[in-house]
Amino acid sequence: MAINLEARAAALLVQNANKYQCRLTIRQGDREFNCKSMMGLVAMAIFEGQEVTITGIGAAEAEAVENLTKMLAYA
Repeated sequence: MAINLEARAAALLVQNANKYQCRLTIRQGDREFNCKSMMGLVAMAIFEGQEVTITGIGAAEAEAVENLTKMLAYA
């Protein structure tokens, strides 16, 4: 998915990720960060046109991944 993740969008992603008890990660190439970490998301420096993958492990993982994926699509 192509996105442009700015600080405000990253903060909203972290806020929504923290609503879920499952482990959520975002991967770009060989770099992977916790979706619940603002510092991690900012460190990724995701820009429009770059592909990322969100994965979840645990309770409500499918719902969480779907929610965060939709958020990124409109970031």
